[in-house]
Amino acid sequence: MFCPHQQRPRLSDAWKELIKSVGQLFVGGSEGFRDALRKYSIVHSFEFDFVKNETERVTAVCKVKSCKWNIHARLDKVCGCFYIKRYYNVHSCGVAGHTTKNCHANSTLISQLIKDDVRDKSKKRPVDVVDDLKEYYGVDVSYNRAWLAVQKAKFSAFGDYSDSFNQLQWYRNVVLNLDPRSVFDVEWDQTTNRFLRLFVAFDASVQGFKHCRPVLSVDATFLKARHMGYLMSASAKDGNAGQFPLCFGVVDSENNDNWLWFMEKLHGILDEERRVVFISDRHRGIKEGIAKVFPSSFQAYCLYHLKGNLRTALAPTNVKYKESLIRVFLKCAYALTVAKFNQHMGNLLKHGGAAVVHFLPELPNEHWANVFFPGQRYGAMSSSLAECFNSWILKERELPVLDMVDRIRKKMMKLMCLRRERASKWEQVICPYGESRLENLYDLVKTWKVIPSSADIFEVDTDPSVCVDIGRRTCSCCWWQLNGFPCCHAVCAIKYSGKDLNLYVERYFHVESYRQVYSKPIYPVASLLKGDVVDCGTSILPPVDTPIWPNDYFKSHLGTIPMMK
Repeated sequence: MFCPHQQRPRLSDAWKELIKSVGQLFVGGSEGFRDALRKYSIVHSFEFDFVKNETERVTAVCKVKSCKWNIHARLDKVCGCFYIKRYYNVHSCGVAGHTTKNCHANSTLISQLIKDDVRDKSKKRPVDVVDDLKEYYGVDVSYNRAWLAVQKAKFSAFGDYSDSFNQLQWYRNVVLNLDPRSVFDVEWDQTTNRFLRLFVAFDASVQGFKHCRPVLSVDATFLKARHMGYLMSASAKDGNAGQFPLCFGVVDSENNDNWLWFMEKLHGILDEERRVVFISDRHRGIKEGIAKVFPSSFQAYCLYHLKGNLRTALAPTNVKYKESLIRVFLKCAYALTVAKFNQHMGNLLKHGGAAVVHFLPELPNEHWANVFFPGQRYGAMSSSLAECFNSWILKERELPVLDMVDRIRKKMMKLMCLRRERASKWEQVICPYGESRLENLYDLVKTWKVIPSSADIFEVDTDPSVCVDIGRRTCSCCWWQLNGFPCCHAVCAIKYSGKDLNLYVERYFHVESYRQVYSKPIYPVASLLKGDVVDCGTSILPPVDTPIWPNDYFKSHLGTIPMMK
């Protein structure tokens, strides 16, 4: 019968039998024996001191001076194994000699225990290591020791963070040999050889974007690995409303020069004849970069960021009143007619006071209000796609730059393959997301009355009534024009006309376009062992303004470990 206070089996139970009796053999020489002895002492809650700690012989006694426990092992020169020659396994010190704080649970041993976990979960925190060691091994360790163990485990799993920059060259060569049309640019200072910037755009993404709506969300997020920096990205949306990563770059900081550089690289992979709409926050570097590199494109400010900006401007205001003003601001942004915009704007100015009066002049209407926006942004009101990308690579942001790039590649490769397989099973004309929207709209309008004016022009008798021109794909409610997808009035008129509703849905929402988005694969990199690639010449050093970690210390304890396997 299970006792409610009985402790469940711990992961360290297998350690109880690591030390058994005289004559027991240990593979790995003295180090193999010492490792077994450390684990044995941890699970049995006692500490020991080495009397002799040599390559060919090891002697240890209990840390309690009066205790008779002792063990002696030595090397068998014939078989090359260590064996126990003398062993007295009784602790005369009793329970008084037991402890949960074991000096042999050092950072090196802990790093070996958590290495696989760190490889799978790069965001492993020292506080989690402390808790896990207590729960599974019954040992108490300090936060500092756990922190050092995490760093050693990362070094063991991913290699030298600094050398990761240098290995970008041979990784680039591998990628471009597999797919020459991809873009993989690494820049470094020609005088100091310090890393400057990195831009990556796989050809599968570049070709796929041609079949996505011409709207890009751009953003930057900070990296958390040793050398920090920022990751810039541009993401689109496929015909099924899924995130589609186009490209990304790594820079030392989010400044104007780096945004200009990123926009220039982005310009190099886009179709010059296609006018793209950009959605972002109001970072000066983004605004100036778009204006200079894409003068014919349009920029929409992310509504989510604008809400935060307005909330800050209204900081002294009562919370409930502040949120009510933000709701009015949102009504201005989503207004489909100039009359509605002016109505809501009047209320915002009337009740918002000086804070709103000072906030709005910095916000030209054509960059945030639906009714004044000069381009076609297909209903996208925020840069949520870029935020989704940042969340999608949250764990990868903890890794050395090469591992981060490679794991992002793997994620993109897997994403494109899964969506390609899914789309191959679709039999309808419109993607499931768009098909569901059309069905919901039709359920809403099937009782409405339609009055024809001509073969293409209809009046939909609602309150208020609207005019739909299916030939020009317009509706007087303006929703169809702004979103690029038939509104409820258009669905009602098209169904009344007897024409095929699918023909009035833009190609970006069609299954065939979706299949084109994911038709080209991102190629796997079969091997990342540096020895398989010819030396690239110049050694790229990490960025200069970065914190210093004890790499030499790690190397002296762990040795030089390959970057990835």
